[in-house]
Amino acid sequence: APVRAAWRVLLRIGPAVTCRGRHGPKVYYSADASSSRWKSAERSRAIVLSPPVELCRSISRLHSRPQATQKFVSGLKNVKARNVTRILKGRPDVRANPLKAGVERGELQIGTWVNMMRNPASLTMFKQAGLDFVRLDMEHSSPSIETVADFAVMGRALDFPVMVRPPEASREWITRLLDVGIYNLHCPQVDTPEQAAEIVAASRYTPQGSRGMSGASPGNDFDISGMPVMDRLKFTNDQVFITVMFESAQAFEHLDEIASMDGIDALTLGPQDLAQDLGVFGTPDQDRVLDEKRTQIVEAANKYGKTCAMLVNSAEQARKWRDAGVLLVVYSSEVNVLMDGYRSALADIRV
Repeated sequence: APVRAAWRVLLRIGPAVTCRGRHGPKVYYSADASSSRWKSAERSRAIVLSPPVELCRSISRLHSRPQATQKFVSGLKNVKARNVTRILKGRPDVRANPLKAGVERGELQIGTWVNMMRNPASLTMFKQAGLDFVRLDMEHSSPSIETVADFAVMGRALDFPVMVRPPEASREWITRLLDVGIYNLHCPQVDTPEQAAEIVAASRYTPQGSRGMSGASPGNDFDISGMPVMDRLKFTNDQVFITVMFESAQAFEHLDEIASMDGIDALTLGPQDLAQDLGVFGTPDQDRVLDEKRTQIVEAANKYGKTCAMLVNSAEQARKWRDAGVLLVVYSSEVNVLMDGYRSALADIRV
């Protein structure tokens, strides 16, 4: 039982090393992988483990219950109580945002649109395929808020980011999506600085904004204890990732004002709506004009320390914009990938 409990704690708090002692396995926990104990364990050919921290949170909120922590630790004869206590103390149970963390490290994040799938178990497939995130579309397809909520909870459990484009970037939709557990919002039709400012205010708690307060919910992983309230609000604000879509000539008139705004994390464009608004949709000039606008987006992002998101339909396009500094690449959609795959397979079969 102590060993099984040790493994549960290991999954709960993340990086650890195990080695075999004279009286059975020992499990050492360290927040600092450079510690002498960690190095000693590595030299003794211990197993170095890095399980997905956010996937297994079955242990009670021990960090906010010192007596329970000590009682639990005392039952684990081979676990160093001071290390467990040190790591658990003050640690929030609210999940972090892997997509935002990846962008901040300068790592390319590759996703795809999800338009038709409604089963959140599909996230395990997308993750296994090697994608870094998915983007659900509520503007041009039909998932309900309940479906999105199921995807959000599954995504947080898998440590696999879910982004959502709401029907509109209004306070109502932003509040509901954040509260069901979505951190990443892809906001359509942002034409003015005033609209961008409203998005920032609705998506962040005080002092950065005026997001409506709620109780225990999937948006905070039902954890409203432990951390001081203002620290908790800051942590939650820091996880939110806002992408704004430039889809009109009017929006590009305000490119610098919007791109420079605190709380706007990424810039992108809606190619078809923008082409329509610029009067080049379906013309020979469409690709050239859109690429010019994409370049403006990239330049503005670089100027103001933001990142870009680009929709691509080929590996060649993905590499082009990756090399230009784009960190969020959305490859096609699950609908197009399925259709292309079946068409190709059926054409071969019917030859």
